Amino acid sequence: MVEIYTDASIVAERVGIAIVIVNDSEVMYTFSRDITNHVRKPNSKHGEAYAVVLALGIAKELCLTEVTVNYDSSDIEFLRKSEPPIDGDLVELYKSYRLVMSYFETIKFKKIKGHKGCPFNSMVDSLARCCL
Repeated sequence: MVEIYTDASIVAERVGIAIVIVNDSEVMYTFSRDITNHVRKPNSKHGEAYAVVLALGIAKELCLTEVTVNYDSSDIEFLRKSEPPIDGDLVELYKSYRLVMSYFETIKFKKIKGHKGCPFNSMVDSLARCCL
């Protein structure tokens, strides 16, 4: 199964996100961008959710149908649980998530510990910081 690593970084009210997609321990895709102008609130929850939704959209474009999303922030638990967000600003992201997830045969979510030696998580963390 393909592994997706996502992260967001917040610096001085700017939001950077990154995505690393891995297949058989080989990096097949990386992406990072400052998304400050694309989120209503420059905070971790919005950045983390945006990264996951974008990553799944990219996975769909790559014709991947079974993925595991690895994340180190509890800010995306509402996506993992498929619970509509209480924060009204996240509703559009949640709608996009619901649309894209219907494409996949399998989406698994795996909570990993940040900064604990996972090279792909370290890579995505660094990419999210570097784009700011």
